[in-house]
Amino acid sequence: FAPSVFKPDLLAFARQPKHRAFMGEVEAALDAFVESEKRSGELRPMTKPERAVVHEAAELYGISTASKGNEPRRYVHLYRTARTSWPAVRLTDACRVEAGAEPAPAQAAGWALPLLDVEVPRASVEQALSFLDLAFAAVIL
Repeated sequence: FAPSVFKPDLLAFARQPKHRAFMGEVEAALDAFVESEKRSGELRPMTKPERAVVHEAAELYGISTASKGNEPRRYVHLYRTARTSWPAVRLTDACRVEAGAEPAPAQAAGWALPLLDVEVPRASVEQALSFLDLAFAAVIL
């Protein structure tokens, strides 16, 4: 299940209420970078612990990173790679799953898997389901 792809320290950081806004900012920036055609980009200056989280999160997107500049204006620079794309599961979505909780199994009859309160870029869904070579339908409840 998805939370196992995230390192425990990254999940612990992201699950803390005081870091939710920061994690949303990071994912929005990484999503925008993936969606763009830019070969590189940079994020705002951040603290060393924040940069460490960005490096780890960017790895899930297949984005190469490097910290640049001098404190207190040190920032993360992003580099597109051949693997750059959206992760199968976003960190903020994985954080919504309680630690130790197992997801509900898919309904065998129609293989429906209800996802509640999940935001996923359409391109990410298309890429994840492309191996099916079929059209897909999203149902909003």
